Amino acid sequence: MLGDRLNELVVIFVSIVLQSLPFVLIGVFASALVQQYLSERTVLRWMPRRRLPGVLVAGLFGFVAPVCDCGSIPLARRMAAKGVPGYAAVTFMLAAPVVNPIVLLSTLIAFQGNWTIVGLRMAMTLSVAVAVGLAASVMFPGARGLGPRPAPIRGGSGDSLQPGRQRLGLVTLVRQANGEFFEVIFFVVLGALFTARPRHWSRVATCWRSAAIRSAQSPS
Repeated sequence: MLGDRLNELVVIFVSIVLQSLPFVLIGVFASALVQQYLSERTVLRWMPRRRLPGVLVAGLFGFVAPVCDCGSIPLARRMAAKGVPGYAAVTFMLAAPVVNPIVLLSTLIAFQGNWTIVGLRMAMTLSVAVAVGLAASVMFPGARGLGPRPAPIRGGSGDSLQPGRQRLGLVTLVRQANGEFFEVIFFVVLGALFTARPRHWSRVATCWRSAAIRSAQSPS
């Protein structure tokens, strides 16, 4: 009995981790690409300086970033390091895991083609993300706009695109993604463990307690 319960918990835990891995990998490689090829000059040119347009752009960027909750963190962090305001990065982290095309398609399939549910989920998520982003821009005035950074971040200059440096650029990209992956995977594993735990932990604990009682009552 106890072995069956533990086996069921392990199966749920492993399933959650395996389902999350593709989206985490997309997030860490997207983060590495931003670090490697996106320059601060490009961010300054394309990112709106006003709060509301900046928050809206960050929320809409979630439509083209198929990342999960954990995968959005390294990407948002790297965007912030490149000059994206903190409140815009927060907006992206809230919006991307829900409004990305994979999640919207999954929602459509789960609700048997009900576009109303998909639209409501998308609208509510964007509303919350935009509201939180605007609130963050007010609560943290120092993050209201883009400004010059004292120490430019390496990468994004385009040098790695030169023919003689393509291999070096690829190695650097993989190393950066690898570092991001091992920073994020701990939280994925922890979240999967706590997700699998509530459903079966009480029954597992009951089995352990029963086994301990039987062991204590058995004659030596």
